[in-house]
Amino acid sequence: MTRMKKILLLLAGLVLLVVAGHHIRLALLSDETLIRMRIEEMAGDFNGGSVAEVAAGLAEEYRNETSGMDRAQLLQALRYAVLKVRDEKTRRFALRVEVAVEDLEIAEGENTAHVMLEVRFSRSRQGEWTGFRDCTIDADFRKGEAGWQVTGTRHRWKGGSRGFRLWK
Repeated sequence: MTRMKKILLLLAGLVLLVVAGHHIRLALLSDETLIRMRIEEMAGDFNGGSVAEVAAGLAEEYRNETSGMDRAQLLQALRYAVLKVRDEKTRRFALRVEVAVEDLEIAEGENTAHVMLEVRFSRSRQGEWTGFRDCTIDADFRKGEAGWQVTGTRHRWKGGSRGFRLWK
C-alpha cells in the first residue's frame, strides 16, 4: 500500500470516528438538553439570517395559534426580513433574537414537550444593537425522525399585544 493510500485511509477512519462519536454523544444527551440545543440552534440560525436552518426546527404541521401563521407563512416572513431588514451602516441583517436557554421551563411527555421561553428581539441601527421587543413564547415540541421540532406556538408581546414593525 502506498503512503498516500495509508494517509487517506487514516483520514477516513478519523472522520468516521468523529461522526460516530457525535452520534453517540447525541444518543446519551437528555431530551431536555436536546430541546435546549435545538432552541439555541434556531436562534443562532435566525441571527445569522439562515431561514433554511430555522426551517429544520419547525415541523411540517407547525402553526402559531396567536397569529394563525403556518410554517410556510412564517418562513416567508423570515425570508422577507432577511432580505429587507438591513442595518443602514453595515448592510448586514439587522435583527437578532436572544433566548436565555438556561431559564427555559420544559415539561416533557412521551416524545412531546411544552416549553415556555422568554425572548428579546434586538435591532441594529448604524452598527449599534438595541433591544426593542420582549415576548413570551409557549412552544410545543415533538420528537421524530428529524429530532425535536416545534409543532406549535403561542406568543404574548410584553407591554401589549402589538407586534413590531420590521421597517421602522
